Amino acid sequence: MKNKIFLLKILSFCFLFVFSFSLVEAQQQRSISQINSQERRMEMIENSVNHLLSFVGEDEEKEEIRRTLRNISAIAENIRTRLEEKRERARNFVECLEDEEFVIYGFEVLPDCSALLSQFGDYDFVDLIYVECSENEEKCSNEMKEYYVPEIQIKGEVYSGETDTSSIERETGCLF
Repeated sequence: MKNKIFLLKILSFCFLFVFSFSLVEAQQQRSISQINSQERRMEMIENSVNHLLSFVGEDEEKEEIRRTLRNISAIAENIRTRLEEKRERARNFVECLEDEEFVIYGFEVLPDCSALLSQFGDYDFVDLIYVECSENEEKCSNEMKEYYVPEIQIKGEVYSGETDTSSIERETGCLF
């Protein structure tokens, strides 16, 4: 029994470390795809913590483990809340870009296009501003001006500036 308690203590402190690291990492992320990855990692760890809680009984000796695991769950909820806030900001950013007539034309299989799209992540709302030319050949043929992908247009004019989110924010006035 003491070995199980010791193992649970070690595991709970490992989870605490991972969650603390994830919290710092999540706060620094600006890429939506990285936020998605963090959300999936958080869910897996949170499920593991809940599984560990099911092994902890009612003995006073085990109270420290239960308290630690509850703290980890609270940290997980804090991280989840922050990620949800970032997801909402990302949605608002993409919707603002759509209002500013910001459009990306591209082929997702090409490295430059996939790198650009990765900034917007794999959320379904990125389709508001992205035209996949392999699926919309006629639209791309009719609307693109330079026929070099990825082509970004703002209000129908080709944008040739930097493509990181900060530069796009400055150019459009939309904030991430």
